[in-house]
Amino acid sequence: MKLQEENIDYLSLLPSEIWRQILFGVYPPNPFFSKPGKTRDRAHWSRLLGIQARRGRLRFICKRLEPIAFEVLITEVALKYTKLRLNSFFDALSVNYGSPCTTRASIFFPSPRLRDGLKQEIINYNLLFQLPKYCPRLKYVVLDGFIGHNTERSTSWIKDVESIMINTRLVKCEALAELSARNPCLGRLCLYGTGGLHFQKPVVFPNLTHLSLDDPSVGNLAYISLPSLCSLSIAIDNLVIAELDAFIQANGQTIVYLNIRVNYQDLIVYSVEDTGGYINVIRHCPRLEVLEMDGALVYTDIPSFRHPFIRTIVLHVYAANNMVAALEWWGFDAKGNPPPNVTRVVIKPHGYHELTDNEMEQVMLSEVRLVCKQEIAAMFVVERDPLEAINPETD
Repeated sequence: MKLQEENIDYLSLLPSEIWRQILFGVYPPNPFFSKPGKTRDRAHWSRLLGIQARRGRLRFICKRLEPIAFEVLITEVALKYTKLRLNSFFDALSVNYGSPCTTRASIFFPSPRLRDGLKQEIINYNLLFQLPKYCPRLKYVVLDGFIGHNTERSTSWIKDVESIMINTRLVKCEALAELSARNPCLGRLCLYGTGGLHFQKPVVFPNLTHLSLDDPSVGNLAYISLPSLCSLSIAIDNLVIAELDAFIQANGQTIVYLNIRVNYQDLIVYSVEDTGGYINVIRHCPRLEVLEMDGALVYTDIPSFRHPFIRTIVLHVYAANNMVAALEWWGFDAKGNPPPNVTRVVIKPHGYHELTDNEMEQVMLSEVRLVCKQEIAAMFVVERDPLEAINPETD
């Protein structure tokens, strides 16, 4: 009996679902997909492709686990926008294990080679129209990188997805209307570096709950209608106050989370009046609970509107004096009058890479104690931005 027990392969007795969870845990989904306001550069794509390669090697653990490892590999894929890579991916799906299970696809458009003309680029791009056939369960699409010849491309191949992130000049306003029509369940849309969006007619996203907009030039924002919007993250670098105000007035009734950010290097272009105008748009968000913003977006006058329902304020700071000015402006100093229902203030320092998390927390909280000399109900928390904490050499 003892000899028989020793010959039992207990690992093979684990259900496939347990093995699936184990292998997914080894290389979990990419955290960058859901982080707004971060440019995806070559280093990011190198990390992503490296993770994908390591997932691929899981297929060689043993023959029994190979189908499960293949599922782990193709659930979240990163594809270079070339005829060879796309065809190889489609071939792999055609010959392996029946129904495809890809739910998340990132497509990277590398800088085009000089010898590739417009004709070859169109051939490459047209291959994307096969994605719905091979990936009928696709729910999350990322388009990232450079498309040559500066020609707008159709996005009609993206359909029935729930989340879209675009960081390319590929998409213009007409393509956004197309995305709205073909993706009625679209709940999250992130737009970065599209080269300028100037809306000429209304675009409605009826079920969109999360919008992240970080574009160098946007015009006529008020044409976008978002009746279900709960979360808005927006860069204001080139936005006119009146346009931002009109946009949030039209769509702010359901917003509970608002992130107003700016390129730190460009803050010099903002006047005192500008800065106050950007912050005071919160008066159009009666349900707002969380406000996240750059700590440098403060000005000399106190805010003209003290929001009664904000519970959490998140401040991104680049220096200790930057944080002190923000805390004083929000009324957390001895003479101030903070928003009445704020119970949590999260401070997110940028830089300070020479300090450990504990050392950085001590530095920030010591400054908080110097500013906030009165008894305040709010709890102060220091958190390092998780994307800044990632080591590109080990990710």
